[in-house]
Amino acid sequence: MITKRVEFENNKGDVLHGVLRIPDEEGQFPAVIICHTFHDNKDNELIFNLWDVISRAGFAVLRFDFSGRGESQGNFRDLTISQEIDDIDSAFRFMDSSEQIDSDRIGIVGHSMGGIDAVLFSSGSRKVKALVTIAARADTKEFIDSYFDKYQQDEWKRKGYVQMHNLNEISSEFLHDAENHDIIKSIKAIRCPVLIMHGTDDPRVPFQDARELFNHAPEPRQLELIDGADHRITGDSHREQLLDILIDWLVRNLR
Repeated sequence: MITKRVEFENNKGDVLHGVLRIPDEEGQFPAVIICHTFHDNKDNELIFNLWDVISRAGFAVLRFDFSGRGESQGNFRDLTISQEIDDIDSAFRFMDSSEQIDSDRIGIVGHSMGGIDAVLFSSGSRKVKALVTIAARADTKEFIDSYFDKYQQDEWKRKGYVQMHNLNEISSEFLHDAENHDIIKSIKAIRCPVLIMHGTDDPRVPFQDARELFNHAPEPRQLELIDGADHRITGDSHREQLLDILIDWLVRNLR
């Protein structure tokens, strides 16, 4: 396998950084783009593990930092779901430009907010040939409510920004932008195979959200609940179960 650091620009001209791994063989390969959640980056342990295992199954795999995170340019304060959707589009265009990537076989895997982004992007793009969500919310309002109480949201609107725990500020534009995205409506519009994965002991996102996403996703669709797993699917047995199911599904739907 060949591993290389890559760069590409988003619609704002911010340079996004990623790591691409491609089989060391001749020909074109099916590809997977992996999307991290909003307060993580491409080097998050789960993201790295997904990237490593999927690549060893014969796929070209890209993990990248959304703008304002990790090594990528941009300001975390300007984070919005719409911007992350554009960042994914930029990642797809980058993969499309590679002679070693089969542009008719590109899938996307998203964790948590990365899963929300993946659903929203996939609903408006026919580029996506396979979609996987891991621990994703089914409603943007519930996503915001899980991180910010009513007092914080009122302050957010009044001051124009909010402090994200020990992280940087986030502009109130994130809140306004999120209200414009309907995850359930979007998943209904998807026209590719969908795999919904979730841990039943997720303290951040209830696994019932996975059921709701699954119930509204068109066929072919698959729901996999990992019994006892948390939000990041930690624990060797839980992670192994997730990866085994994921690889089998990707091989059947992208290879």
